[in-house]
Amino acid sequence: MKEKEIFDKLVNAEDDTMDILTDMCPEITDAELDRLLAVTERKYKMKKKDKDRAEKDNDITMVRCQ
Repeated sequence: MKEKEIFDKLVNAEDDTMDILTDMCPEITDAELDRLLAVTERKYKMKKKDKDRAEKDNDITMVRCQ
């Protein structure tokens, strides 16, 4: 929830505020940005896979044998 609030504030930020924030960020090349996005996507997929596996483990139902 906290992240959503941060993004909402950035979307509604004034242009001069965004200019200040942009000036504080280091310049990166397109290649560096692509690499950053690839790493982020890989980490996201790994976490999602782990979460899905944990949910599947929790969905196991016990059946009584007769």
